[in-house]
Order: sequence, then C-alpha cells, then structure tokens
Amino acid sequence: MRLSKLLVDGKLHESLTEKSREDAKTNCKEKNIQLPALRILDACSGTGCISLLLHHQLSRHFRNLRIIGLDISPIAVALSNENLKRNLRNGVLQESAIGSADHKIEDGPSESATLVPQVQFMTHNIFDGLPKRIRPVDIIISNPPYISKAKFNCETTRSVRNWEPKLALVPGPRNLLKHTQSPSISLEDIFYYQLLSIHRASFSNVLLMEVGDKEQAIRVVKLGLRLHLRNRNRIEIWRDSPDDVVDVVDMGEMVTWIGGQRIFMKGSGKVRAVVLFRTRDFNQPETKLPPS
Repeated sequence: MRLSKLLVDGKLHESLTEKSREDAKTNCKEKNIQLPALRILDACSGTGCISLLLHHQLSRHFRNLRIIGLDISPIAVALSNENLKRNLRNGVLQESAIGSADHKIEDGPSESATLVPQVQFMTHNIFDGLPKRIRPVDIIISNPPYISKAKFNCETTRSVRNWEPKLALVPGPRNLLKHTQSPSISLEDIFYYQLLSIHRASFSNVLLMEVGDKEQAIRVVKLGLRLHLRNRNRIEIWRDSPDDVVDVVDMGEMVTWIGGQRIFMKGSGKVRAVVLFRTRDFNQPETKLPPS
C-alpha cells in the first residue's frame, strides 16, 4: 500500500515518522510521560484484512503502533478476530499484534511491546462518532459501503450479490441522511460525508477513503470542499497504481478542477481513492461534528 510506503519512507508529516517519535520518546522520558502511539483507525473494517496488512507492513518500523478496526457488524468483527488469530498461527504477523511478545524493529534496538494489543477490532457505528477511548487518531482509512441499491441490483456480478454481505457494499436505510442535515447527498456517498466530518472534528493527519469510480471521487472531493477541508488539507485522488509516473501526453489526466480547486490525480489505472493530508494545525482541540 502506498500509505505504508509513505510512512516507512518518512514522506508524510514529521509527526508521523519514526524519527520524530524517537525525539518524542526522549521528551517523554524527561517528563515521565508515556510515548504516544501511531494510531490508525480502520473505519468499516469488515474482515480486518486492511488492518492486518498495515500491521504486517508497519510493525517492524514503528515501536508503538495501534490499529483499531471498527465495524457495525458483530459477525464481521468476529471474523476479523479469527483472521488475526489465523495469521498469528501462520507466522504472518508478529506477536505484538496481540501484545504478548517482544517487538523487534528493523534497523533499530529491540524494545519490549506493551501488554496492549497493537491490533484490536470493535463493534461500533461510526455515525455515533468515535469512541473516546480510541481518540486521538493519526490516520483514518476506510473502504466504506459505496454502491447504490440500483447499481447493486443491476451492475454487480451475480457472485457479488450472492456471496458478498450487502451491508458491506450498500449503505443502509435512508434515515442515515438525518446525520448530514442535507437531503442533497446521495445515499451511496453518506459514509464519505461522515468520514470527512470525523476527520475534521478529530484533527486526524491523514484520511484515506476507497471509492467506486472517478465520478464518486469527484463527489467526495466536493463534499470535502463543502466542509471547508481544503483550507487545512491537501486533497488528492489516487488511481490503482498511485506511484506510477504518467506520460506527458496524459498530463491532462493528472490534474482536475473541482469546485474551482485544482486537485491532483496520482498514478495510472482506474480511480480508487480520495486522500486528505492535513497541512497545519495538527494539535487543535477536538470540535463537534460540523453541520452540512
């Protein structure tokens, strides 16, 4: 994942790099306080595959890592925990995922992991905000339900309709729209509005959201502009391979104008994600979720 590579290479904001956390560790020892963790929230975590992949990629580089997966389905959370145990048994994940063994870091000294599991899954509805016990959050990632009921019935394959849980693909009843205070938002975009609102209210540093296609990506960016997130965030649209260098002939596809703002489209392939990087004011106090 490109996000993991950016974190490991130290190309995100300095507060998310291991070097800055080493400096923080020194300050914490002097002040006798606990070193803050790199806290990642996986909203609508489903089977937990993204959370587990992130732990596999980051745990050797970040000593104090916390990944929390939230999903409204108890069945999905149970399956996530089963996948966690299975990957531990197969040696794919370090024992630090459940907080029960020493945690060795590449290119650095070993350090004992705390007893707190680095990966946890919880049943929670994100439309109720974030649980206080998991805040603050540095990074929010999400592959939310984003398919309309009509497209689910007409455009998805039979195998998807027969075997994929509809709850993971199609947003629920229209009463979810009450959370936006705006009937103009399409139901398939309702989760993005909530995720953008949480990012704004919790002052997370990065928000990465998977989308269905370019048209939905543009709608999501417009929602971000409506919430005035462009003032404090750099907004990008990522394709399948966001690190690919696009040919000069395709330069017109690298930039798109949305709501009068220039938005960069990274890489090649189909549009897959909308990403926000907070550019300043990282330590502002939390605010209430904004109205539409």
